Amino acid sequence: MKDFVFKVLVLAATIFVAIPLMVLWQGWAASTLWLWFAVPLGMPEISIVTAAGLALFLSALKLNKANKSCGSSSQVDSIAASIIIPPVVVLVGWILKTFA
Repeated sequence: MKDFVFKVLVLAATIFVAIPLMVLWQGWAASTLWLWFAVPLGMPEISIVTAAGLALFLSALKLNKANKSCGSSSQVDSIAASIIIPPVVVLVGWILKTFA
């Protein structure tokens, strides 16, 4: 019974805390890259929330495509990727912006 309660609490914490934070984290990365690369081309600035929405939209498209493929990754891999990928992408973008 304790295992079940623990699993439910972890699931609830993931749903109500971790996922929104990861979405905002991805939104920050997307809005930063947009500011560096799209705004100089004449596009308007976008907020972190707007960028988070775009990131969610693109993730949904990617998820739909991934579900059709043969292999699937674990939830831990997905969470780790959601935490690690945004700052790495911003770092690469910063390097490109610096040398462009």
